[in-house]
Amino acid sequence: MLAAMLRPAPVLALAVATLATLPVGPFAALGEAAPHGGKVVRVERRLGRSLGTPRYCLFNAPTVTVASCAGRAVEPGETITIITATQVIGRLHVTRVTPDTSCGAPSTWRVDGDFEGDGVLAPNGEVVIGVVDGGLDPRRARALALDTSPSGRLTDMEYYGFDTDGDGVVDLAFDHFNCDAQGAPSQAMTAQCFEAYAAAPKQYELRRLRIDVVPQC
Repeated sequence: MLAAMLRPAPVLALAVATLATLPVGPFAALGEAAPHGGKVVRVERRLGRSLGTPRYCLFNAPTVTVASCAGRAVEPGETITIITATQVIGRLHVTRVTPDTSCGAPSTWRVDGDFEGDGVLAPNGEVVIGVVDGGLDPRRARALALDTSPSGRLTDMEYYGFDTDGDGVVDLAFDHFNCDAQGAPSQAMTAQCFEAYAAAPKQYELRRLRIDVVPQC
């Protein structure tokens, strides 16, 4: 089932075993807002607000009770905010997490849970993003299109941006790229890397919060 959820756009499903084939910018056609113009600084830094441990998950609408999450593990009891280009459509309260261990160590996670929301979804088959932590305002947050990856690398395979407070500016972002075991970009595909970026309050510079390195088969 996970293989059907993780295929790239334009078919808009993603696959656990083929994360390396995902296209650039699956949200490129969503929303009108562009990324902010600040300089991207790839250094880890504590920000002036509590974001928890931001991670992203993918839903294949209209299913909103099962997701596939990348990078650091999601735990039972956590909550995933489900978001489209226009609004937050609900939350998933995680009840079960199943790791994909096909590479010997977990690389992605199937997450099941209980949906809380009004059931308003994107069209059938469209990719819908879920965010764990990250400080999203449930009334104002939305996904925003990114022209480039927050890392500045042209080789990143997918990236997502979010306006967490409704001001029209990207202040939370994620990317995904091929890397080596130390997290350096590498087309040898010995590992997959997932980065999280965020902006400090009242600032437009995205700064890297974290990188998760997961093994590649």
